[in-house]
Order: sequence, then C-alpha cells, then structure tokens
Amino acid sequence: MNSKQKKALKAKFSDGLGSSGMMVSALSEWYDAKHRPPCADEVTFINSIPVG
Repeated sequence: MNSKQKKALKAKFSDGLGSSGMMVSALSEWYDAKHRPPCADEVTFINSIPVG
C-alpha cells in the first residue's frame, strides 16, 4: 500500500483515541497480503499464453 493510501486511511479512521495507527497498520498488512506483486514465474507464465 502506498503512502497516499495510508494517509487517506489514517484520515478516515482518525477518532482522536489513537487507534488510527493500529487500523491503518492492520488494513495495510491485509491489503499487501491480498495484492502481492507477481513473481517472475507468474509473469513468464501469463506472457506465454497465446492471445486468441
């Protein structure tokens, strides 16, 4: 998750109780786990599929 997305989340969950940092951290970890960058093998496989 990039810093702009983290800043938007922090603003959304800012409640003055200090929990926004924890929420942003948890959501950032969940996002990164779900949207991991592709590995070289995945890219090679996808590029090997003929368009048809």
